[in-house]
Amino acid sequence: MSYMQSRRARRAGFTLIELLVVIAIIAILAAILFPVFAKAREKARQNSCINNQRQIAIAIQMYIQDNDEKLFPDPGDSAWSTYLAPYNEPTLYDCPTSNAVGTNTKPDYGFNAFLFRLALGDISQPERTLAVADLATGMAKGNCALQSFNNDIETRHLDGAVVSCVDGHVAYENFKGLVVADTLSSRGYIMLPEAAWQQVGDTDPTTYALATSANGWYRLPDPFLSMPAGSYKVGAGAATPTGIRVAWAQRITAGSTSYYVGNTSLISLYDPGTTTYTAGANNNNSPSGAAPNMLVVGHGQNGLGVSPGSAAIWPKASSIGILPPTSVATNTSMFGDWNTYAVSILHGKTIIFTMTSSSGATLVNLMTEKDVSGIMTNNKMMLYMFTYNSGYTASIKDIACYTL
Repeated sequence: MSYMQSRRARRAGFTLIELLVVIAIIAILAAILFPVFAKAREKARQNSCINNQRQIAIAIQMYIQDNDEKLFPDPGDSAWSTYLAPYNEPTLYDCPTSNAVGTNTKPDYGFNAFLFRLALGDISQPERTLAVADLATGMAKGNCALQSFNNDIETRHLDGAVVSCVDGHVAYENFKGLVVADTLSSRGYIMLPEAAWQQVGDTDPTTYALATSANGWYRLPDPFLSMPAGSYKVGAGAATPTGIRVAWAQRITAGSTSYYVGNTSLISLYDPGTTTYTAGANNNNSPSGAAPNMLVVGHGQNGLGVSPGSAAIWPKASSIGILPPTSVATNTSMFGDWNTYAVSILHGKTIIFTMTSSSGATLVNLMTEKDVSGIMTNNKMMLYMFTYNSGYTASIKDIACYTL
């Protein structure tokens, strides 16, 4: 063999360096492409989950049609999905992203516990009322219902969850680390329909009004109002109710055409009723200054929302709200007309605040988690008002209590 032939024979293979370079390139391409492939695979699973919930929503509609336009009752220790066995296959309850294998006796999807037994006609906004959502792994026990929405809904689809509403439509909601219940509420979903509540006692029709043109904090001339019977715990040893709802009508009217951002109107619930009050004088007693251990709702310079007791007293920038307009005349749905406010408390730790206009439009739908069971033995409430550069009147009436 000649020298040139021998050299060509030696160059027929790869050198070690060339091989390592090729391996490094392949590793880099794999590192780039594998997350893309994983995301594409999860997207396909998400679409499969959407299809599952769409078929489940159709089965729920079929059940309603066959049962006097009513949803199924609480099945107790059995899964809610057993009611739908005649209408679909058990495989529809298996979410491909879940680590568990779901069936109609142990589904990967949870049903809204506050819809059991309700008639379809009693749900005023079925297109917004949450019915089914991805159930957190490990929660598939008992009736497999959604009760604590932050804990029971799992964001297993690329930081999001698949949800469906009573009207049958299905959607994917991305949370990206946000609190599930708060975010769903802020996006317009209704987790707790009004039809689930039963009124306790009578409605108080009295109109309580507080008006002043001076700057500072004021409260109702009557030192404290009593919360309606059934809305608070009788004694520290009493069990925390499953659900309590306090509702009232509220109106704000300005003394001039301008509603200044600094003006604030608040309602305290579960107020200890221990602070002093001087009628007709600026007491410099904001809710936080008067008694911080209570629940406060209302609107003010940072928007409109709800804050639990302790140091987090309304208004706070973290509240989800609506800034008041410069002119009352430009937004009479928010100010100048009677709007309905309601605070609902589930198991003493889930707080829902809603505000509805006189025409029935939902203006605010806010949910947050905060354990307030310790203050629910207080049975007083108070209307607070802070006025700044403009006199105005805050009024409340039609105070009522509801339970689940």
